[in-house]
Amino acid sequence: GVSPTSVTFAGLWFAALVPVTAMRLPLVAAAICALSSVVDGVDGAVAGLTGRATRSGFVLDSFVDRLAEAAFFGALVAAGGDARASAAGWAGVMMLEYTRARAGNAGLGEIGIVTIAERPTRVLCVVFGLIGAEVQPGHATATTTIAALVAAATAIVGIGQLAVHLHHRFDVESIR
Repeated sequence: GVSPTSVTFAGLWFAALVPVTAMRLPLVAAAICALSSVVDGVDGAVAGLTGRATRSGFVLDSFVDRLAEAAFFGALVAAGGDARASAAGWAGVMMLEYTRARAGNAGLGEIGIVTIAERPTRVLCVVFGLIGAEVQPGHATATTTIAALVAAATAIVGIGQLAVHLHHRFDVESIR
C-alpha cells in the first residue's frame, strides 16, 4: 500500500539527515547514508511491482537522487572535509549524470554502460569517509577530503568511460 513516491521522499528525508548527523556522529551518518541509498533502490522496485511506474516518477527519482548526493557531499564537509574537494566530487557526479541524461534525450534511450562512478561507488566513498572521520577523529579532515577526491576522480574516469561509449554509439548511429 506504499506509493513509490512516498518511498522516494523517505529516501530524501534520510539523505537530509546525513549532513546534520555528520557534524557530531559521523558513524551514525554513515549508516543513515547507506540506509538512504537502500531506500532509494526500493522506490523503483515498488513502482515496478505495483504497476505504478511512471515517467514523472522516473524524473522525480533522478531529481531526488541529485539532491541526496548533494546532502552526502555536504556531510563530508560537515564531518570536517574540505568544501572544495566535496564540491569537486559533487560536480563530477552532476556532470556524469547530466551527460547520461542528455544522451538519453538525444535518442539513445538506455545508454547501456555501467561506469566506475555509479551511485553505489559514490555512496561508498561518502560512507567510508564518514567512518574514517569517526574512527580517526584527529584525521577527519584528511579522511573526508580524500573520500570526496576519490569520488571526484571516479566521476572523471566514469565521464571518460561514458564519453568513449557514447562516441562509439554515435558512430554506429551515423553508419545506419
